[in-house]
Amino acid sequence: MRILVLITIFSALFGCAGLETNNKTSPVDEALKFCGFGYNSELGGMLEASYKYADKSDSSAEFGAKLEKGLETQLSAMVKNETFTEKLGEGEMLQLLREQQQCAKDYLINSRPNTRKDLLKVCMDDLQERLAGNGSRRKVVSVRNYLVYASHSMHSEESPVVALTIDDVVSERNIMVRCISNNNAYQDLEVVKNEG
Repeated sequence: MRILVLITIFSALFGCAGLETNNKTSPVDEALKFCGFGYNSELGGMLEASYKYADKSDSSAEFGAKLEKGLETQLSAMVKNETFTEKLGEGEMLQLLREQQQCAKDYLINSRPNTRKDLLKVCMDDLQERLAGNGSRRKVVSVRNYLVYASHSMHSEESPVVALTIDDVVSERNIMVRCISNNNAYQDLEVVKNEG
């Protein structure tokens, strides 16, 4: 009797644990749902192939460009397909497909989390703007040769310390800054002392 109760309990626990993993949806399915088009097999296939190609990108900008290129390639191939073009009916379906594609593409790009590369780019752009932006007398200033300095005591995965060179044409200075972020979303930067 005890064995039967134990088997029932284990079956229930493992059965419920298996249900959790099946409820996840892919980003492509979420995009199709968000855009209000249900599941469109043509668009779903185009998005899935393009998303897998673009998802290997290191930065959001690269992801967006690869997704755009992939979608255009997929749409071009679809338009050349005789079976598909018979369904078009004076370009109406093609126009609808382009609108769905744009909505889903925008959703996928905007919902993708920022990468560390995105954080560093925004941080360096902000530093550049602070050094040579409006009101600065130093109009020709560039931030160059930056790299993450992981051995610094203030470095963390959330807020990396970056060593870099500031070149204002007259002189070059090496400094370190800490790029403060929240989930790889840039917040601010602070100058830190070199520990070496």
